[in-house]
Amino acid sequence: MTLGLTVNRLIRDGLYAQWRLVSRLQSGRVSSAAIMKTVQLAIRDSDYAQSLRNLLLRDGTHRVYLVDQPNLRLDGVVVIDENRFQNLASLDTEPERFVVVTRKGADNLSRVWEAGIRHVVFEEDSPNTTQLAIIAAELRLPRDGAVSKMARPVEH
Repeated sequence: MTLGLTVNRLIRDGLYAQWRLVSRLQSGRVSSAAIMKTVQLAIRDSDYAQSLRNLLLRDGTHRVYLVDQPNLRLDGVVVIDENRFQNLASLDTEPERFVVVTRKGADNLSRVWEAGIRHVVFEEDSPNTTQLAIIAAELRLPRDGAVSKMARPVEH
């Protein structure tokens, strides 16, 4: 499957899922508290973080936190700068929950990949692209009703 087809599929599936969710919320068939997804944004570019936060809040299904240091005891996706991920990734047993924002360059990408992180965007990418990476990471997380490995104390 080519990258273009994968991105198109993510967009289609993500938008369709959001549409279904909004329809269910509007009809009263689902409680919004039951399906809220948590995203922690720990990125140094405050304008980018704010734009991304606004995009995520617009669909009504995200609880978004702008943080300096993510709380790994919270379920959900963590968006983090490449220079911060190294310490956190080693503490977490679910690297698929991270979206790393990095500079273009083979050294950075190989370190991120070796840490088990599969969702990477570049600093130059638009907030819309990062939103797609967050949706992709959410699709890899345990479904409702599954026991989360993330709800545990963080060891120091």
